[in-house]
Amino acid sequence: MKFLDWRALAIAVLVAATTFLLMNVLLAPVLGVSMTIIIRYMASIALGAETVNTPPTTTTLIVGVLMNYVISAFWGFLIAVVIHRWGMVTGIVLGGLLGFAVYAISIFGATQFFWWFQPVTNTVFLLSHIVFGMVLGGIYEALDSYDTEFPLSTEGIKA
Repeated sequence: MKFLDWRALAIAVLVAATTFLLMNVLLAPVLGVSMTIIIRYMASIALGAETVNTPPTTTTLIVGVLMNYVISAFWGFLIAVVIHRWGMVTGIVLGGLLGFAVYAISIFGATQFFWWFQPVTNTVFLLSHIVFGMVLGGIYEALDSYDTEFPLSTEGIKA
């Protein structure tokens, strides 16, 4: 059995998590909300519900960004386990579908524990989850060194 390519996974998670964060920050004004709202929501997981309704502080922003990467690493690992060795196109398409599943789990599951997340159900948040999965799947599959088979020795190879 082949194992996950941890280097590919780390790079894919960093790029996908950054893309997710940038999409939410840059598209927040389209929804008429503060650019820092998604970061404050992420920070509220560790700091509590009041973080969402208070002006952002340096601590809030740092905790929010860190939470984004930690949560992305968790979901990224699960997505990579599913898409591993299926190829680029499948990685992107299945990654997008799994990104949608992460959105559904986050909104309908996490709101049971973090009730204040209910207002986050919007198109930007949905699209950013789908793009997260697509970027993660595509980059992981592009960098996955296990997808290329190398012979362990030169024995039996004809020149």
